[in-house]
Amino acid sequence: MSVAAMKARARATGRLKIGRAILRETIAAAERTPSTKSRSRFFLRAFEIEAVIKARHGSIVPDVRDTDDMELVAGYLVAAAGSGMEPLGFAGRFMPWLEAQSREMVTARRVFSRTQPTAKKPLFLSADDVARHMAVSLAERGTLGLRTIGACDVSADERKRLAAERKRQRDRDRQRSRRESNKTRDEYLAGSKRATKPWEEAGVSRATWYRQNHMRQVVANTLTENSIRDGLVSAGEARSSINAQGPEGSPTADTKIQPKPKAESRGLGTSPQRVPRRAGPCAIARAAS
Repeated sequence: MSVAAMKARARATGRLKIGRAILRETIAAAERTPSTKSRSRFFLRAFEIEAVIKARHGSIVPDVRDTDDMELVAGYLVAAAGSGMEPLGFAGRFMPWLEAQSREMVTARRVFSRTQPTAKKPLFLSADDVARHMAVSLAERGTLGLRTIGACDVSADERKRLAAERKRQRDRDRQRSRRESNKTRDEYLAGSKRATKPWEEAGVSRATWYRQNHMRQVVANTLTENSIRDGLVSAGEARSSINAQGPEGSPTADTKIQPKPKAESRGLGTSPQRVPRRAGPCAIARAAS
């Protein structure tokens, strides 16, 4: 990218960037809301965190104070705070029994402060970090259909390898079913129009049968478009009108094509009559002499 293009982009966005490195930015650009992609990722992550909690505990997490399960509750709070969800509101919705001054809440608020746009390097927990805090296994991830939360028992590389194997297996199954459903050459030829010869049954030539079939398709498409546009003709009425036109669905012999109205003659033939031009000064002088 040229220097002029970089300056033009910096004036438009408020950020002077080289690659992903931000060299300088305005205050408005620093306080700007995240992009649509970041917002969609945030909303999907919040929805999946809530889905995991609801699948495990229901609408409210049971009171587990003074038990070993508080470690999992702390993981819930850190995962939500590290994904941009305000800890106090999150705890008020799912853990109303948790005190605002508890150690878990203090840790979650500290993590949440690092996710704000005003932070030096805003934090957004990765999929595997959220899975580790919430103890999400690969089986639970597949059951709930999670996309932004990883698995605590299988690494990301291993998940990619398993996904590639599943895709290859699906492709093999699809190709096998396609081969089984395909017809042999003899079966295909036995059912072709060249073998059945429907024009002999209709008592017309091969070219006439194809021409009538083409006309039938054109009329059917036209009537269907009119029925959709106007809402006055149903599909059954369109088909009945097509069948009433003839035994093969083509226009009958009595149908006459109306010629187009001739254009009104305004001069010689159909060309418009020319308007006489006004004589110029030279023509007037020659006529006077």
